[in-house]
Amino acid sequence: MQDSHPPVVIIGAGMAGLACGRDLQAAGVPVHIVEADDRPGGRVGSRSIAGFRCDVGFQVVLDAYPQVQQRLDMDALSLGRFIPGAKLYWRGKIRPMADPIRHPRCMGSSLSGPGSLLDKLRMLRLALQHRRMSMDEALASPQMSTREWLQCQGFGPQMLDHFLTPWFAGILCDRQLRASSRLFRAYFACLSQGAACLPRGGMQAIPDQLAAQLAPGTIHYGRQVVSAQANQVRCSDGSVVSARAVVVATDAVASARLLRDPAPPPGVGLRSLWFVSTVDPGIGPWIVLDGDGTGPVNHLAAPSDVCGGYAPPGQHLMVATVLGDDGNAPDLEARVRSQLRQWLGPQVDAWQCITEQAIAHAQPRQWPEDLHQAERDQRHPSGCWQCGDHRDHASIHGALASGERCARDLMQSLTQP
Repeated sequence: MQDSHPPVVIIGAGMAGLACGRDLQAAGVPVHIVEADDRPGGRVGSRSIAGFRCDVGFQVVLDAYPQVQQRLDMDALSLGRFIPGAKLYWRGKIRPMADPIRHPRCMGSSLSGPGSLLDKLRMLRLALQHRRMSMDEALASPQMSTREWLQCQGFGPQMLDHFLTPWFAGILCDRQLRASSRLFRAYFACLSQGAACLPRGGMQAIPDQLAAQLAPGTIHYGRQVVSAQANQVRCSDGSVVSARAVVVATDAVASARLLRDPAPPPGVGLRSLWFVSTVDPGIGPWIVLDGDGTGPVNHLAAPSDVCGGYAPPGQHLMVATVLGDDGNAPDLEARVRSQLRQWLGPQVDAWQCITEQAIAHAQPRQWPEDLHQAERDQRHPSGCWQCGDHRDHASIHGALASGERCARDLMQSLTQP
């Protein structure tokens, strides 16, 4: 880092920190970002393992996110898209449950899935309503838990337990659907208007593109910050960096530690098991859900079936996601294989597991009372500034929006006498 201290130091080159830094630089404010890792993105990223591209847990980007459309060159990402809806393993059979508006050919299999005909009509009504709903409208709607909200819409237990729960548990990382109904409606609106996508270069392509929008030399990797004050940060190597303003753009746990706040509510965790095979698993551009609820796998996907770049030619890459405490079993891989064998047959026995990722803090807790707290000011009592998905909601859009809001408020404070 140069001897002259930058006016603003941002701790963390995750999505929020990148957005905040970009907006500050666009306004003429010099910025230095200190990042403990060797890459940008935080929890949005990828690693190369044995020639395969494995994301940090199974992740997708929704192409209808307003912040994504505003900040990213979508064409340059070469997005591959999942088919809207999901495949559902239920009662011994995998059946497509697709958006009937965009994929009417799947109407028959969708009707044969869990839930009554009235439940299917309720799903159609929701899709039509949310195709016209903005994300801001969804996030400003009255809130309760997602499960309570779905029950209020009239969905029966079969539809709720065997389709809606595994589908949105994969997004909310919670099979009890305790997260705010605002989030369900925001995600459902984006899924009704667009698709879940993967970039050809893996999820790492997203923060890489955002980082490339910054001035050269802005991000300083391998710098672990151990304490933060309003006008300086201290790194693990003993160095002290002075600044006119400090932005803490980390996850909720690291933010609380740096700012000496009480520990946040426990976040939600998951495990991802990545498998490879020379045989096409037959999954296609779908997410496969555990409709029976037997676990431990909540959902399975084959990123190499969605877009190129995830696997070498002639190879296939699959990822199984296990939520919460189900990921703590000592014989997890054996249990995962047993479950997937029921879904896909004996081919699973030949799959090679190339890595197992344990992500203890995949998302902050997002119960209704947590979203109220997330609407607090970006300025911390210590004088530091804060941004991150825990200051908005847990999505790429939420992190970017938080970074944008923090930069706006910080710039306003810098111009005040």
